[in-house]
Amino acid sequence: MNSTFISSNTNKEIIKEIIESGYCSDCRKQTSAKTISKKDVTFGDNIKMFINFQVTILKHSYSTVQKFLQIMYGIEIST
Repeated sequence: MNSTFISSNTNKEIIKEIIESGYCSDCRKQTSAKTISKKDVTFGDNIKMFINFQVTILKHSYSTVQKFLQIMYGIEIST
């Protein structure tokens, strides 16, 4: 299942994929419909600049920026 979010003021598109997985009790392995990468995900420069702008220029707290990104775009960032 794919969800597509398109920002109204840019032409950028974010695609969120939900990949279902299951566990086989006979062979004791977890399988999924697609290969799931084990690498950490890092965001591009636009997100980093957005966070810096919000915290430095607009004087928002980091936790406020975290909540905003989570509510508006479903993006969770670490502390």
